[in-house]
Amino acid sequence: VDTSAAFFWIMLVFSCILLLVLIAMRRAIMKGIAIYQEAAVAVRQMPTIFVLPIFTLIFLYGFAAMWTLTMLYLETACKYISNFGGIGYAHYGCKLAEEESLLFYFWIVVAFWTFQFIMACGTLEIALMVSTWYRQKGNVNKGILFSSMYTLVRYHLGTVALGSLVV
Repeated sequence: VDTSAAFFWIMLVFSCILLLVLIAMRRAIMKGIAIYQEAAVAVRQMPTIFVLPIFTLIFLYGFAAMWTLTMLYLETACKYISNFGGIGYAHYGCKLAEEESLLFYFWIVVAFWTFQFIMACGTLEIALMVSTWYRQKGNVNKGILFSSMYTLVRYHLGTVALGSLVV
């Protein structure tokens, strides 16, 4: 059997199966297209939605800077010990206390949790803005950004904290 003919028949069968799957999923594909069109209308009517990733990025960079400074402090906060091992020469070493080594591991967990928390707050903020827009049928006021921030802090901050801990 010729290799190219076998390849042709295999690809023909595969293409027919793919065509049948696409025909069967026609309604789901149309729903997906409608969702994307509705999302485009939402973004067009709420241009402040593009500001939220910038806020999230600023918070992430700020926490990363603070986390780095704290880790540097933890790494340099040790008790210096000297070991006199000869004629006038001293060898200095650094010995971390038990609590400080535990703080190192705790601070790594805090970093993962806080990064996830900041990202989840940004994601939920966008979801709150879009859901408010959808409920009001596109008639949103100019303060939708701050009203959804208030809703996030007032009602959903604990859920976001628990969800980011689980992740």
